[in-house]
Amino acid sequence: MLRLIFCLFCLAIFSCAPKGDTQPQQKKITPQEIRLQQQERTSLLRKVVGRGVIEFHWRDEDGKHRVQGDFDFWRLDNAISLRISKSGEVLMWMGGDEQNHWMFELLGDETTLSINQEDVFFSDILDTLVLLGLDPLPKGETTVENGVITVKANPRTWVATFDPLTHRILEIEVEDAHHQISALHHEGIKVELLQKNRLVWPVTGKLIDIESSTNDATTKIDFAWISTDTSEERMDRVFDLSFLQRALKPTVIEEPPQ
Repeated sequence: MLRLIFCLFCLAIFSCAPKGDTQPQQKKITPQEIRLQQQERTSLLRKVVGRGVIEFHWRDEDGKHRVQGDFDFWRLDNAISLRISKSGEVLMWMGGDEQNHWMFELLGDETTLSINQEDVFFSDILDTLVLLGLDPLPKGETTVENGVITVKANPRTWVATFDPLTHRILEIEVEDAHHQISALHHEGIKVELLQKNRLVWPVTGKLIDIESSTNDATTKIDFAWISTDTSEERMDRVFDLSFLQRALKPTVIEEPPQ
């Protein structure tokens, strides 16, 4: 009987004792580890082609505008090209590289080619690649706090969060003294790697909402498919502004003064 009482007493003591934290502590990650993860993931995405649907909203001196359609997307190193069409008719085509950018607007009787104009979609190609999750964050003073990465790359500041497993972007924002752009990546999509098992395909943003303080512009992108196999693509033409200008024949060309 005494032994039974003693055992019950010990059991009561242990059951009332404060329990330790049984939740596994998430491993803290350093800026160097984050940069390495992003470099490894995006190094596979230097040459890609994608398809999906897109929707633009923006405001200018002529009022509010909206364009919706299917899109084709090409990326080759630091150059991108994006064609928007509906029922086989090209509505807009934009692209560029780290030095120049251009946009065809083919929505009315008067069609326009804008070259290196400010306040147009994707006017900074390098920033666009980062916002789309296809390039790592730029170099700069980097800090990590509670999973939020902040990079001060004068004169801009980047703030981002990443999925801890796939390392794809979840949210990202860039701002300077003049404007702010943010991108919310709702879902991820696997990028097809030729002759590689699907299990090792990298993941990037599928459904992406982009908001810009410039012209109250918003963009919704929904990738249906992305691949690194561009063997069937005319990569020599989709980045060639002179070729596109001859093919699309814009009636107005807007260029900055020399």
